[in-house]
Amino acid sequence: MTESNPSRSPVYRRIAADIADRIADGRLRPGDKIPSSRQISREWNVAIATATKVQAVLQRDGLVEPVQGIGTVVKAGPAPRSVEPPDGREPSAKLDRRQIVRAAMTLADREGIGAVSMRRIAVELNVGVMSLYHHVSGKDDLLQQMSNEVFGEPMPRPVPEHWRDRLDLACRRQWNLFRRHTWLAGVISLTRPMMAPNAVAETEWAVGTLVRDGLPLREAVGEVMLLTAFVRSLALSLLDEVELRRQSDQTIDQWWIQRAREFDELFSAGEFPHLGGLEDPVDMEELFEAGLRRHLDGLEARLLAGGIGDFDA
Repeated sequence: MTESNPSRSPVYRRIAADIADRIADGRLRPGDKIPSSRQISREWNVAIATATKVQAVLQRDGLVEPVQGIGTVVKAGPAPRSVEPPDGREPSAKLDRRQIVRAAMTLADREGIGAVSMRRIAVELNVGVMSLYHHVSGKDDLLQQMSNEVFGEPMPRPVPEHWRDRLDLACRRQWNLFRRHTWLAGVISLTRPMMAPNAVAETEWAVGTLVRDGLPLREAVGEVMLLTAFVRSLALSLLDEVELRRQSDQTIDQWWIQRAREFDELFSAGEFPHLGGLEDPVDMEELFEAGLRRHLDGLEARLLAGGIGDFDA
């Protein structure tokens, strides 16, 4: 039986972190049996020796205990205050907030936001989980820091002066950030925005662009929110596709090919002549370009009708 893992962490530690997360979120309660070595071997496709290491790690961390005649069960009582690396090494003295945030971003980019937990990041960095709490207060704080880090990437240069060019640049920058970090669209919110300074600064910059050209503040804020909502809605579709591909191991092209006969049957009767006549599906890039252009055209018409702004610049 073989094991392959491209990450830096040994596979037995990643498995231990996964089981620890089940304990932390209540899927495994005090007294519940954890997977046996044989079950771990089957579920994760690892050798029995590796599965035995997993149980040893969890026992050393104080999360489980062997019970004669039953097996290894979740330990009763509060979780230990400090969980150190199972190999006995001390946490790195050079660990800092940005290192934790970057590790979380790398993990989210690679495996999705669902893979991000304090325990898993500790495994990735090979440190004790409690050492992370000196730099971030918990997962909510971590997600905010991750978002702030993404929006902290520098604005493309040069920055144009005309309001339309500036908003076009801002939307394209957001779209590129969402494409590179697909999890981001599922983390941010328009109704309950994160207090991430870099994201706030970007919104302030876009709103200021419209206020400078004469649009009332409330309307300027609304326009920027609409643009953000437009870009994010398309990005959520990208996120859905990434997650579906992770779950099914099937590309979007493979999905369409597999269902070609179903679509042929649906459209062959002629009930949907317009959709049935479409040769290729419209992709997200086309929708982004068309939607951004239409929105900015509408905003320009609004400003012209109100005699606002200098459109000859």
